[in-house]
Amino acid sequence: MAVDDETLAAEVRVLTDYDTGLIADGDLLSLIELAKTELRSEVEDPTLDFFSGNLNAERALFWCTCLFVKVKAGEIDAPNFSVSELKVSHQPMDDQSGFWLQSLTRRLDALRGSSLMGHVKVTRNDRTYRFEN
Repeated sequence: MAVDDETLAAEVRVLTDYDTGLIADGDLLSLIELAKTELRSEVEDPTLDFFSGNLNAERALFWCTCLFVKVKAGEIDAPNFSVSELKVSHQPMDDQSGFWLQSLTRRLDALRGSSLMGHVKVTRNDRTYRFEN
């Protein structure tokens, strides 16, 4: 678990395997700041602290940064990806790209408190159905 921007950057580099030759340290830190801004806007909490022990906030930042790094490196097509909608606009992502988005979506839902925890079976006793066929 990252404790600051630098340890987050190191984690992102480990997972993406992008060294400083592909994404410079300054660019990576800028992408982290952009991801923070986007996530704070998405959850409508301008004071959200990503390194205060809130695992969902820290992991959402991690996955969002990974996605931004992939976009910057050209691995994911930016025009078809939207953070605010959290979906692809025109064409489906391949399995590998979808992994990054699904990971972010799962953590962002948990951060919002909107993740599904199970399923519900609905029973309605007040309905009757007649089949004429």
